[in-house]
Amino acid sequence: NGVISIDHESILDVENNVVVSTGVDGMPNDKPSEIFIDNGSGLKIHGDMKGGISAAGKLNLSMDKSSELVVDGLVTIGVGDGSEISIKTGDGSSIKVGKDLTVAVGDNSNVNLNLDSSTLTVEGNSIIGSGKGSITDFHISNSSAVSKDNMTLAKGDDTKVNMEVSSSQLETDTLSIGEGDNA
Repeated sequence: NGVISIDHESILDVENNVVVSTGVDGMPNDKPSEIFIDNGSGLKIHGDMKGGISAAGKLNLSMDKSSELVVDGLVTIGVGDGSEISIKTGDGSSIKVGKDLTVAVGDNSNVNLNLDSSTLTVEGNSIIGSGKGSITDFHISNSSAVSKDNMTLAKGDDTKVNMEVSSSQLETDTLSIGEGDNA
């Protein structure tokens, strides 16, 4: 587990992939890995971003004050069972994904995606909270979320979703929410 903090108008530019919070030999992490991007700073990844990919993988991403995350490839975080993923953006921050966004898709996973005065742009599909028994909290306020292809929230048997859109724009080709038995 670790902490990445990018602050004071700094840029971390990675030529290939970024992998965080993988666990060791499939063992779960006790504490979440954390990424903080703040004060006009940016994280630019010219490959894929992967995080929380072991069983019970945990990752917290926090962005504020006009910060930016740009990933040219795929973003895949929280693919193991029991993953706990938190993404919170605010104050003019933006996330741009060049391909697909996949967040918390293992069974019994939890995801909290909270956009406040921010933008999320995904050039491909977005799958947020999928897997049997997953819980998805998706809140956008004074923000814009665009998924150029399809957006799926809480897909799987016994999933739960709490979605709130306030003074915001949500744009996608097809939107699927709570798909599955007892969802």
